[in-house]
Amino acid sequence: MQQTFHKPDEHEGTHGLRISSTLQKDHEFADYSMSDYDDRAGWFSQASQSTVWFVQNLFLYTKSRWILRVGWIFEFIFNVIVLVILGLHIDSKCMIEFGFQVVCYSCYGLPFLIWMIIFSFLWLMNVYMHVLLISRGFAFSRQLGSVLEDNRRKGIPGIAVIVFVFQIAVIFVMMIVGAVLLIQSTSCPTTDHVQGVRSLRRSSELVFTISMAMIAAFFTIPVVRFHELVLKKKEKQQPLQQPEPQRLVSAPMPYGTIGPPMMGGPPMMGAPSMNPGPGLPVQRSYS
Repeated sequence: MQQTFHKPDEHEGTHGLRISSTLQKDHEFADYSMSDYDDRAGWFSQASQSTVWFVQNLFLYTKSRWILRVGWIFEFIFNVIVLVILGLHIDSKCMIEFGFQVVCYSCYGLPFLIWMIIFSFLWLMNVYMHVLLISRGFAFSRQLGSVLEDNRRKGIPGIAVIVFVFQIAVIFVMMIVGAVLLIQSTSCPTTDHVQGVRSLRRSSELVFTISMAMIAAFFTIPVVRFHELVLKKKEKQQPLQQPEPQRLVSAPMPYGTIGPPMMGGPPMMGAPSMNPGPGLPVQRSYS
């Protein structure tokens, strides 16, 4: 746009040869450059173009990385199942009283539900962040201290990388909290009645769901998030196999024929000896 304000003189040679510019040409160039982000194009057109770009990049960066695709599908389906179990338990064994106050008829029912909601939400958000980062070319480097700088060179915002790593740390902290809840819930009654008084047992469905969620997250998240480091480590451990040197073996010559001498050996019978020098006669030896 500087050509509009710093227009060359009418006579050539004063400020060098530059393409003459007009205000109309500058406006046309600006409209063409901002066509993808023009408000006049509509939000639907912009969203469609962004979605196409996102899908193309995602398939490009996961072309030969099936661990990512299978891991994302597994994580999404697993969290959906967890939320379905959560909803069924609330519908059957809990009730909402006085606004948003939830009362569950099971021991440690409400703490288990709160933990499952927070853990599943964090896990799904981490999967979503990972998908977005991979579509921009994100990868963990071997030196964890340079992860932020290496991905900034690819155009990935540093705050996105920080939030992503922070989410992983919080998920593992939540796993520790879940283990503590399960240990503390062992003090719950194991029968429906204790000394003639009705008691509340802990829900076996919630205990099983929380245990499976922690086991799945403990193995799935490190493998899917840090698979680049695992694959690079395996490739580095495999030694490079050097090909064996091949010996040149001359085919046997028929008896009495003239051919080149073998490398490193005496001349073949019937073959002329090498020329000893210019101007000297060639000596031939025959058997």
